[in-house]
Parts: sequence; C-alpha cells; structure tokens
Amino acid sequence: MKNSMKILKIRNMKTIFLKQVAILLLLAGNFCSCTNNYSNRIPPTEFCFDDTLCQWIYQMDYSEPLDKGEIILINSSRELKNYIRCDDGAYPIINFSKHSLLLVRGVTSSGHRIISKDIQQLSVYKYKVTVEIGLNVTGWLKPWSIAYIIPKSNRKNNIELSLTIN
Repeated sequence: MKNSMKILKIRNMKTIFLKQVAILLLLAGNFCSCTNNYSNRIPPTEFCFDDTLCQWIYQMDYSEPLDKGEIILINSSRELKNYIRCDDGAYPIINFSKHSLLLVRGVTSSGHRIISKDIQQLSVYKYKVTVEIGLNVTGWLKPWSIAYIIPKSNRKNNIELSLTIN
C-alpha cells in the first residue's frame, strides 16, 4: 500500500511537471512569434498640408503609364524642397534623423477620388502601401498623392505599392 501511494505521488509529480513544461513551451512559442511578427498595421502617420500654404510639386512624365504610380522616399529637408512648394516659405518640419517621408503619387487620366489607402509594415524595413482610386467622368489629367512619415529608411526597393484604379 505504501509503495502504491509512492508510485501515485511520483506519477502525479511527473504529470504536474510535464504540464508545467508544456505551458512554458507554449508561452515561449507565443513570445517568439510575437517578436518577429511585423505584419502589424502602422498607425497611419499621414503627412498632409492642412492649414499651410504648401502643395506638392508634380513633374509629370508622360512616357510612363498613367496608372503605374510612383514611390519616393525623402530623407532630408533639402530633398523635401524638390517635391513641395510653400508660398510663405514655411516648410514643414520633419525629424529626418529618425524618420523618412514616404510619398506615393501618380496621375489619373480623369478626375478621381481616393477610395481607400493603407500602409502595412511587413518586416523591419519592408512596407506595403495599398491605394484604391475611383475615377469619374471629368476629362483632364489629375495628380494624386499620399504621404506617410515612417521610421528612417534608405531602402526604397523594400516598399511595395498595390494600386487599383477603377
């Protein structure tokens, strides 16, 4: 009887130990998957010119397809001045030592409205920008642009654009 009680206690201790190890492994697996999961949405830090006298400068290249879109990564105030004009000379202040300005722009063959826009961080330096544009019946070329402030990056080739024009 004593031996059978000892055996039961040992089995219970083994069972408890194995359950604890299993829980620790599950927790460790969860922590590992979270640290490498970059497919989280970035809070869209959209950059816009509300309440300023600034506007984007558009240099249209008519040799490029109109529905292609363009990705520009701006990393200095000097570079930024190549893409915007501020009538009062008061250019926006961006901390380019910590951030880059991701500008996505293009031209449509008629009037349009931006239906949706989204940015996702896929890995440490890889982003995907998704834009959906709806066309209307006006018959002139019209530029569009969306800009985001992102963590500092010099890797323009790691930015993917998914553009839908309807």
